[in-house]
Amino acid sequence: MKASVWVKGVRGQLLLLAAIPMLNLAALYYQADQGVEVLKQSSLTANSVRGPSIHYTGQMALQASNLQRHLLLALNSSTKDSRALELNKVQADIAAFNTAVDEYDKIPHSQATADRFKVITDQWQETYKLGSDASSLLALGSDQAASAIITGGFRDSFNKLSESLEDLSTLRLKLMKESMVEDQKTSERVDDSLAIGALVGFILVLLLSTWVIRSLTKALQASIGLLAKSSENMSLASEQLYASSEQTAEGSTEAAASIEETVAALEEVTSMVKLNSDTSQKTVVLSKQAVGITETGEKEIVSLLESIHEISRSSQQIQEIIQVMDDIAFQTNLLSLNATIEAARAGEHGKGFSAVATAVQDLAQKSAVSAKNISHLIQQSAAKIADGVQIAEASGEVFREIHTIVMKVSEMSEQVASASQEQAMGVQQISQAMNQLDASTQMNSASSEEVSASAKELTKLALDLQGVVGDLQVVLDGKSQDVKVTTSEDKKNWNVVALTRTSQAS
Repeated sequence: MKASVWVKGVRGQLLLLAAIPMLNLAALYYQADQGVEVLKQSSLTANSVRGPSIHYTGQMALQASNLQRHLLLALNSSTKDSRALELNKVQADIAAFNTAVDEYDKIPHSQATADRFKVITDQWQETYKLGSDASSLLALGSDQAASAIITGGFRDSFNKLSESLEDLSTLRLKLMKESMVEDQKTSERVDDSLAIGALVGFILVLLLSTWVIRSLTKALQASIGLLAKSSENMSLASEQLYASSEQTAEGSTEAAASIEETVAALEEVTSMVKLNSDTSQKTVVLSKQAVGITETGEKEIVSLLESIHEISRSSQQIQEIIQVMDDIAFQTNLLSLNATIEAARAGEHGKGFSAVATAVQDLAQKSAVSAKNISHLIQQSAAKIADGVQIAEASGEVFREIHTIVMKVSEMSEQVASASQEQAMGVQQISQAMNQLDASTQMNSASSEEVSASAKELTKLALDLQGVVGDLQVVLDGKSQDVKVTTSEDKKNWNVVALTRTSQAS
């Protein structure tokens, strides 16, 4: 199972493509080595058996012929010295023949050559005996008896010996020719085996190369197509996220303006309350009304503080989302760098994929820059909101002082009525400011929902892009590797943030 997965990868396929010619060369080398070994053994046999056997067979024939010639010369010699010289040569011929026999006997024999050599040795013993007898008679001067042996039994024995030696030489030549024919056939078989092996290796390499190229091209085209589509969708999602972030920034600015108007209105209310405090002592009824109004104002301030704190928490949540966006852009940048490296490894086939990876990297960098700008604007808004919280808390403290002072109102009902009318106008301005603040808050809520939805879509697209990268890894290595992806816990946290923002907007 592991081998089949390994062969699916580009590295495994290329290694297999390189291994096939090497195995074919190894097989060809083995066949050639076997043929050479056979030819070497045949050459060794020729040097150690065939050549020496023919040489010593010739030596035996030569010495037998010399023996007969020297005996005839000794028989026909006119002087004792010349006869003695020829008889010495006869002894030398006999010794040389025996030496040749001994050397030939050391050579390995087949059954056929061994049988013929046995006949030769037996005939030589007869020829040797007759020759020795004739030599002894010649030495004693018995020419007539020696002549009878030489022209009679010795000649017949010599002729038989010569025929046996010729027969052995003929057999040796025949065996040599057969060995040469067999060597030629072996050489031809080696040549044929090498030619067939080379042809089979070429066909295997051609078929395997075609298969590797087709599978690699098909897989890369499919993966690159998916990667291009995912990159396009990610670009659209990033644009939507940027637009939503712009709306969030505008809403935060309007909220800050509304808070400033609320502060101004609260200052007017404070001056009116001070005026009412001088005249409220003259009437208990007006004092109670004033107390009720201040209590209502204090509750409104508390509600205002709660809204401002809620806006501050929302801004922090938006900053967290922007941080997640920045992390996604960073991971996308890393993935594009990895894709560029893998495209460079792919060589000529990865040029188009490298251009796509570069475009994705540019988009990721732009997204990161935009996320940082948005985060900076939100931080400014958060700082202004914090200032508004402090001012609102100070206003609340003033309202509590107003409540204490209003309890002491006792006189001047007309001034109290005029002051109450002006106080009603101030409260109306506060209501208008609160309405504007509520509208801005709703806008922020809607924008936050859009940011959350865009973040979810961007997360899904990032996961798809990581899946495509995993597919490319499978194409390159034949097995998948662990790639750092967004965990399910992160996705769950994002969903909780989105639900919280939706509930606040409602």
